[in-house]
Amino acid sequence: MLLVTSPRKTGGAVQRNRFRRRVRMAFLADLQPLLNGPWVVWVRPGRMAPPVDTISFQEIESQLRLALHRLPALDTP
Repeated sequence: MLLVTSPRKTGGAVQRNRFRRRVRMAFLADLQPLLNGPWVVWVRPGRMAPPVDTISFQEIESQLRLALHRLPALDTP
């Protein structure tokens, strides 16, 4: 499950919706680490992040990939 939030402070509705679509596409492209079990991934721009319309798809994809690869394996205690 993917949860994406982008508060009004991060930009206008068009920019926030574009950010959500980009995150969703990056998530679907790198879904492999999550196939082992149930996960909830919550994505939200940081407080000090630049406006969401200035964040490139490549940046979103690399940050999401980095976060997903840090997930622990389900078979470890």
